[in-house]
Amino acid sequence: MASIPTFSPIGHDLVYPRFDDPTKERVEQGRVVRANFRLLGDLKFGPYLPYSWGFTIYRAVPPGPEQDARFAEGVRRLTEWMRWLARNRRYTDEDVRMWQAHPDLMPQPADHDAWDDVADRLWNEVVEDYPNADQVDTAELGEEDLSPAGEAFLAWHAAHERPKFGDRFIAPNSRYDFCLVIDETALRSLEGLLPAEPPALKALELGPKPPQFQSWEEECRYGRAAFEALLEPKMVDTSPQYGPMLLPSEQERAKSFCREAWVWILDRDTMRRYRDGEDFGEFPPWARIQLVHIYAVWFRRANECETTSWERHVEEDKWQWDKVRWWVSGMRATIANEIRRRHRAERAAEAAAAINA
Repeated sequence: MASIPTFSPIGHDLVYPRFDDPTKERVEQGRVVRANFRLLGDLKFGPYLPYSWGFTIYRAVPPGPEQDARFAEGVRRLTEWMRWLARNRRYTDEDVRMWQAHPDLMPQPADHDAWDDVADRLWNEVVEDYPNADQVDTAELGEEDLSPAGEAFLAWHAAHERPKFGDRFIAPNSRYDFCLVIDETALRSLEGLLPAEPPALKALELGPKPPQFQSWEEECRYGRAAFEALLEPKMVDTSPQYGPMLLPSEQERAKSFCREAWVWILDRDTMRRYRDGEDFGEFPPWARIQLVHIYAVWFRRANECETTSWERHVEEDKWQWDKVRWWVSGMRATIANEIRRRHRAERAAEAAAAINA
């Protein structure tokens, strides 16, 4: 296990930066990255590893010289691509709205940006030796048992649980809520889908502003129709959420790597309920998570933008729906599962009708 690093405190200039240009100052202070700094800057938020973010990663790869080298390289790639995704957020999500309104203020790839500071504060703690590590079983697709890693995470949490201040925690620090697990299958995903090094950042080409809706109901109808279309592999993404975000082709390829590569994610509270024999539905306390969702998992939970309901985040796979489930951000899983189950039932009925015809 690597020694635990230390990170410098987050100063006022990272949370509330000042500029000579009042427009730039207002825009910069309104970026979502500043809210993340406010979280990380509170010493009470993360006393175990202050001023940082990241996960505990449990190894579920058998020991051996070759396996040791492969696992170390897999963790390195995972961490470097997590940092790349954080840095690339200057050209995605909420920041795009800022740059559509103020394109002259958009940072260039060579500029030092607040997302660089966030990326530099990432640290994943790797745990290779824990009780019953050799009992983790992921050989049978859909029958995985990650409970030894889950038990180790529960023990870690019991030893490092933050004190309460009043009746509640300051904020839910995701380092205490989630852990990641890398087994042989996840390791092959990292090896086979992630290039050894992420690409250089490329500036975003801004498209037109998003369409304007007359009502919230109209936007919801449009968004649901677009999302349902996305569930069909042959359909084209017509989502108007941010308008066209025209990334250079190499950036799109890099994002596609992160949409395919995955590791296991395990929820502490769901693991506790699983261990105690509570009935919490059809979902186990572990699922696969694509790299592209990892940042959102951490900060949306920490900013209390995500429900703690594991069931509402676990989405059935398009092709292996009865064996593979994915953790997704944004509580879309309930709708996605409902739509996919309906489509599968319709196709099964059509096939049965064709046979009986």
